[in-house]
Amino acid sequence: AVHVHERLGPVVIGLRVPRIVVPRWLLGRSADEQRLVVAHERAHVRAGDHRLLLAAWGAVVLMPWNPAAWYLLSRLRLAIELDCDRRLLAGGVSPRAYGHLLLDLGAMRAHGPRLAPA
Repeated sequence: AVHVHERLGPVVIGLRVPRIVVPRWLLGRSADEQRLVVAHERAHVRAGDHRLLLAAWGAVVLMPWNPAAWYLLSRLRLAIELDCDRRLLAGGVSPRAYGHLLLDLGAMRAHGPRLAPA
């Protein structure tokens, strides 16, 4: 199941029962683009990325004064996203279509919340 929120997403929330949340504006995109976004989030769930990020955030919460913890969290987030992209492309997703979608969504997220955990 995919949940629709007014502004939050695309993101995976929940630890024991992860849920995919997409923003309402995604419903205005093409069906293929919607499928790609959901496939990306499902790849995060299958890999357990939400659990890994929770552990990393836990380290930052325990040591918020430590710049290395914040740096490592940012690098981990980047590595997780790149790995997820690699898995989708290896699964046969069109690199051109996926790249265009990532650029479009990145431009839209630039105006969204900064503290999204994933």
